Amino acid sequence: MSSQPALLNDSNDAIDDAAVPFVVRLHLIRHGETEANVNEIVLGQGDSPLTDDGLALAVRASQSDNFTRGFWRYYCSDLKRAHRSAKLVLGMEDVGGNELNSNVDLTVDARLREVAKGAREGLPKSFSLEEALAARK
Repeated sequence: MSSQPALLNDSNDAIDDAAVPFVVRLHLIRHGETEANVNEIVLGQGDSPLTDDGLALAVRASQSDNFTRGFWRYYCSDLKRAHRSAKLVLGMEDVGGNELNSNVDLTVDARLREVAKGAREGLPKSFSLEEALAARK
């Protein structure tokens, strides 16, 4: 007999262990603070380097219990800010950019990029859409 409580279906009947669906737990983290964040620049698919605070936050996240127990898969976008943050969080490199011994398999995928911000991308957050369009002409 299992020591775990029985799972229940919609009618509160116990579900046979063999019928339990595969469960996926997804942990999402955001990249660390970037120069564009500090300068209040709209950033979508453009890239910006991490600040010292952004690097420190990624290192701090690496010390969380959520990332020390290991996961089945690791993914990040191909934007440098996300890739660098992921490598720091997973202990694949240090703040100086030196590669560390790691058996983590990180998949980098452009499909995970942030949504592009159109005409406002790369411009100050204070610009309206009309101002951004005018600046692009």
